Amino acid sequence: MSEVDIGARIRDRRLELGLRQADLARRIGISASYLNLIEHNRRRIGGKILVKIAQALEVEPPQLTQGAEAHLVGILRTIRAESALQEGELDRLEEFATKFPAWAQVTAQLHEQLGTFKQVIDGLNNRLAHDPAIASALHEVLSTAASIKSTAAILTETPALEPEWLDRFHANIGADSNRLAQSSRSLAEYLERLDDELPDHASPQQEVDRFIEDHGYHFPALETPSGAGLTVETFCQNAPMSEPAKRMLLSLLRQYQEDAALVPSGTLQEAMKGQQRLDPLRLAHQLKQEPSRVLRRLAALPDLKAGLVCADRAGYITLRKNIPGFSIPSLAPPCPLWPLFDALLAPGQLLFESCTQLGPVAHRFDCYAAAQAEPPSTYNAPPVVSACMLILPATSGAGPSRDIGSSCALCQKQACAARRVMSVL
Repeated sequence: MSEVDIGARIRDRRLELGLRQADLARRIGISASYLNLIEHNRRRIGGKILVKIAQALEVEPPQLTQGAEAHLVGILRTIRAESALQEGELDRLEEFATKFPAWAQVTAQLHEQLGTFKQVIDGLNNRLAHDPAIASALHEVLSTAASIKSTAAILTETPALEPEWLDRFHANIGADSNRLAQSSRSLAEYLERLDDELPDHASPQQEVDRFIEDHGYHFPALETPSGAGLTVETFCQNAPMSEPAKRMLLSLLRQYQEDAALVPSGTLQEAMKGQQRLDPLRLAHQLKQEPSRVLRRLAALPDLKAGLVCADRAGYITLRKNIPGFSIPSLAPPCPLWPLFDALLAPGQLLFESCTQLGPVAHRFDCYAAAQAEPPSTYNAPPVVSACMLILPATSGAGPSRDIGSSCALCQKQACAARRVMSVL
């Protein structure tokens, strides 16, 4: 791409001020013929002459060497790359920005607004695709409609039914119709609240992630003795987020407060004093606590600067505390090779793995993972298992290391048996 050069900028500015070549040459102390060569790019200039020309033209020297509207030219080039503008018009971008700066500015503003609208649309698309509340509500509506259709088909295709069965089918249709109406109403109300509750169109999980990140997964007000500090309910109610996000946050902070009551920060730091190298397993034995609880409490220590990822049995990430260099996807499924998912297969066992997350720059981390199962509330109830993984910068670069990614779409690992989608890399 060619640019309007310094000579053309000098000539355009001179004509804009209504000066003749001879007048400008006299002001800066050179001959008119020499100025003519400069304006036609037959002489290179710099230093004192450039400063004198800029002073005479009432501009700063960078405006002559870089262009008065260089920032607009950059935006116009971006617009050109995204449009079907003919190649022949490309050489006139800087001329347009220089001669018509107001119109160029309007064009740039419209392009910026278009980019903002695209981000909002992408956010809404992601919201519709990944919001668990919308997904479950749609599933409820569709399954209920299918049930009504099935029952209606039986009534239509069976001419003679015993009164007892007929009453039962009618009762089923009535109950399913009420459930369908309630589910549809709830879904409509949820969608209507999106603009009021989520002005930035973030999902509830993204709101919680942002809130956790802003606080560094450290909530001193919830670690005070019972009754001396804020209740979890009050703390969540005051959080600047939507109601669905507050419900998610409430569950996380209840666990945080329970962990803090059983493993106070002072007790944990006192137990760590005798360790030359952090040993979560030894801490779990010393404190007589589940390994997963110890990992969560370690992540809450500000001085440790550790990362933390928690997930449920389905592999859905419920909590993320970021650590520099370790990429945790916000929407895409995470890498299935993380030790976090190994821990889900063995609740109560503490796993350790040195991992290298592949990327433009490979970073090595020490990963500790553990899972715990909630006590069943009834007989034959399926276990509710959750896992967490503490992430720390590797203490040593030697020894074997497990290669992991962020998500399949952004992983450059070749011939990976766990890959589910092609990588964009």
